[in-house]
Amino acid sequence: MKNRKTFRLITLAAAVMATLLLLASCSASKDGEEMNDMMVEVNKSEDSAGSTLPSYSEKGEMADSSTSDDSAGGDAGESSEYSPKIIKTATLVAETKDFTNAIAEIETSVKTLGGYIESCNIQNRSYTYSDTVTSTRYANYVLRIPADQLDAFLAEAGELLNVTSSSSNAEDISGEYYDLEARISVLETERELVEKMLSEAKNVDTMITLEERLYDIIYEIESYKTAIKVYDSKVSYSTVTLTVNEVADLTDLNADDSFGTRFVNAVKKSWSNTVAFLEDFIIFLIYAAPVLLVMAVSAVAVAAVVIIIVVIVKKCVRRAKAKKDNA
Repeated sequence: MKNRKTFRLITLAAAVMATLLLLASCSASKDGEEMNDMMVEVNKSEDSAGSTLPSYSEKGEMADSSTSDDSAGGDAGESSEYSPKIIKTATLVAETKDFTNAIAEIETSVKTLGGYIESCNIQNRSYTYSDTVTSTRYANYVLRIPADQLDAFLAEAGELLNVTSSSSNAEDISGEYYDLEARISVLETERELVEKMLSEAKNVDTMITLEERLYDIIYEIESYKTAIKVYDSKVSYSTVTLTVNEVADLTDLNADDSFGTRFVNAVKKSWSNTVAFLEDFIIFLIYAAPVLLVMAVSAVAVAAVVIIIVVIVKKCVRRAKAKKDNA
């Protein structure tokens, strides 16, 4: 009797444990299916959104996503044009005889055209030649000029300064720019879907997974938006690197390089150098005159002393010889 009761209790306990295990497995499978269904929906949304990414031709035209079937005899969809994104830069090296007035006019021109000075460095440069100190100045500018005013600024700089060197560059970033916009559009669509699923999720693990994905999406969107802002700034305002040197004589940009011209210039330069040498030599004599005078007086005094010593020695020798002969 006692054994039967014990057997019944063991059987009942085993049945209860089996029931609890079955319920737990059903609940876990249900939660896993919910998570899988949500993630599949997210992946489907990414694939469908990614399929809407615009394609661009080499000429910078965005192809239409809708094309008609060739078997139906329809025409292909026309590609829609978009605004090109061009980054323009220019580099100028110039010189002027009126440094102060020139840089003042350049800075005024930049402000008048709606630009601004990104950086400026003005320094003095001095060198010594023949005890004469010559000081000149130079300025290095990084200017931001509205893109539609770049040509006007370059023309005005050419009038204010003697431009000895210039270069320009135009970089087309349309592909990179519109690719960023397309990525933002896809991520915004995914963000809306993830937020919707997050509001409907009931399982804690599912909510955590969706929140992590949402944070990643927000970070990517903000990164792409920052990159677009940088591109917008570079496209809207062209960058001009300007170097201005103060000189005594401007470089003749229209100089003739023929043999006759070079020969005449060489003769002129040689004569000029000779005159400069004579002038420097005269200046040197003036500076050295006191020293030369002292040296000359010293030389005369030494010569006189030597002559006196020689005379005295000769007289002594003669006297000695005369005494010897008399003896």
